[in-house]
Amino acid sequence: MKKRIIIVLGILIAAGGIGTGVWYHFKGNGQSGTGDSIVYVSKVSVITGSETTAVNRFAGVVEPQKTVNVKIESGRKVKEVEVKTGEEVKAGQLLFEYDLSSIEDDLKQAQLDLDRLKNEQISLTEQIATLEAEKKKAKAEDQLSYTIEIETNKMNLKKNEYSQKSKQSEIDKLQSATQNTEVRSEIDGVIQKIDTSKMTSDDGDSVDDSSAMDSSMSSGDGSSDSSAFITILSTGAYRVKGKVNEQNRDSIVPGEAVIIRSRVDSSKTWKGTMGSVDVNNGTSDDSSNDMYMGMASTSSDDQTTSTSYPFYVELDSSENLMLGQHVYIERDIGQDEKKDGLWLSDYYILDTDTNEPYVWAASDKNRLEKRYVTLGEHDDDLGEYKIVEGLTKKDAIAFPTAALEEGEKTEIGDLAQTMSGGADGITDMDADHGNMDDEITLKHDINLTENGAVISTLTKGDTVTVGQVFHTMLIKSANDCAVILAEYVAGSESKFIDMMNAKAKELGATHTHFVNPNGLHDNNHYTTAYDLYLIFKEAVKYDTFVDTVSSKDYTMTYTTPKKTQINEYMQSTNYYLLNEFPVPEGVVMYGGKTGTTSMAKSCLILMTKNKKGERFFSVVLGAETKDMLYSSMSQLLEKTAN
Repeated sequence: MKKRIIIVLGILIAAGGIGTGVWYHFKGNGQSGTGDSIVYVSKVSVITGSETTAVNRFAGVVEPQKTVNVKIESGRKVKEVEVKTGEEVKAGQLLFEYDLSSIEDDLKQAQLDLDRLKNEQISLTEQIATLEAEKKKAKAEDQLSYTIEIETNKMNLKKNEYSQKSKQSEIDKLQSATQNTEVRSEIDGVIQKIDTSKMTSDDGDSVDDSSAMDSSMSSGDGSSDSSAFITILSTGAYRVKGKVNEQNRDSIVPGEAVIIRSRVDSSKTWKGTMGSVDVNNGTSDDSSNDMYMGMASTSSDDQTTSTSYPFYVELDSSENLMLGQHVYIERDIGQDEKKDGLWLSDYYILDTDTNEPYVWAASDKNRLEKRYVTLGEHDDDLGEYKIVEGLTKKDAIAFPTAALEEGEKTEIGDLAQTMSGGADGITDMDADHGNMDDEITLKHDINLTENGAVISTLTKGDTVTVGQVFHTMLIKSANDCAVILAEYVAGSESKFIDMMNAKAKELGATHTHFVNPNGLHDNNHYTTAYDLYLIFKEAVKYDTFVDTVSSKDYTMTYTTPKKTQINEYMQSTNYYLLNEFPVPEGVVMYGGKTGTTSMAKSCLILMTKNKKGERFFSVVLGAETKDMLYSSMSQLLEKTAN
């Protein structure tokens, strides 16, 4: 049986619809079992992350959970204010009193007006009765004038009745006001601001507002009402406000667990939940263009305007936090969870369902050996086993593949080299090793139910080469082909997903998380424009990948179980390659990857060069239509042309 010598080098997927395919780069492992080849291993401390403390952060500031804006009732005057700016108040505490004297005068006048209307009603009623009696006795020629006068008085009577109701309502309101002269605080809080221009005292005194706090500090609804007389910021219940640039806006995932860390003492932390980005209150700054992001591999002085948006973190507890305190906001990826002992991802451990589980480890003579380990409990959420015996953090292990054999020479490498299993580090796919010619026979149908999923014509029992599947995945964006390669490389989708997440972490794509190998929608499957740039920049190091994503079309050939040869023709999904959308003048197109889902909308990442030979990577995410996608991308590419 032909030994598989294909080793995964990079697991490169773009989430959020950009990658309806997974990008793989393979290399041969040379001669195995002879001691001539090298297997790269990594220290267990590196693999488990115990040597890494770097975590992406956002700056944040502690602000009130709620802002209460107290207004002066229409038509009323303030008699006396009982609080000052900066003062702490309790719920129910008196803020100010209304001037009752003016209300009493208004009430007396309203009562006089009502009495006048009642007298007028009596008079009109009597006049109508008198006119009706006279009408009965009047001559025929006078009947019309009587009728007109009677109807006029009846109409005036109705107006009078309406005026009485209105005046009574006014009296009721004024009477209520006489009993409601005090305005009290709804919450425990701090007086942020008192607008002295909205109150007038009989003695002309004004309220001291010299120590007014920064009016930009608001919470709850996040706004300070300009019509408010007194603004109160809640105490005891805080939240944290951060800011994110539009380029990384998608890195904010509502509902995600976060850690709030003191900037002064990193050991002081608070837990919270990420809220949504406030897209209605963006502020402009100098960065890159709205909606999309372009990153040049060379420096450039050209800058455009972008927008930053606030986002908010709801705290589990705000105990010991201070209003206005500056903090860090970190995604909670378990960095503060300290578990006793050594915990290792289960995809490094083989035969876990037997009595002799093992890892591939480097011996003290730098030779590969099966290191049998004793397993403890299993963390189902993280997919980790506790190692009871057989391995320490100082040991070095290899990523398990079918090509590994005992006795091979080992060498310490980085995580990427370890996952590649290669002898000479990261190299491109090499036809001499037969990588792309290795055959895969599908053991089952790939069923993808999401609306819009792209699939090939491959079914159970078909035999096809790795190269054919690879090209179909990238050129046609075939989601099923990503699953086929994932199962072939790792043995299962779940193990391959672990490999993808490990590779993303190693590349620095820390705001990326995968739950499938094909990019179809899942709430926990996400990435950012910047992370896509990092992933794509790694992918274009390999000629095979570049050649594939720059191809206009391709024909996949495979054999059915009945030995019938099938040819499936496909065209690229890149409109630039198909000349369906013109490439901007001065731009050299090297190819890229499209992706579309119902949630991610239309997305595209490209590699181009300009007239100077400078290389650029450009990303457009979330376009509503294909026309919008390519129009936005062309606008971006035009900025790189010169």
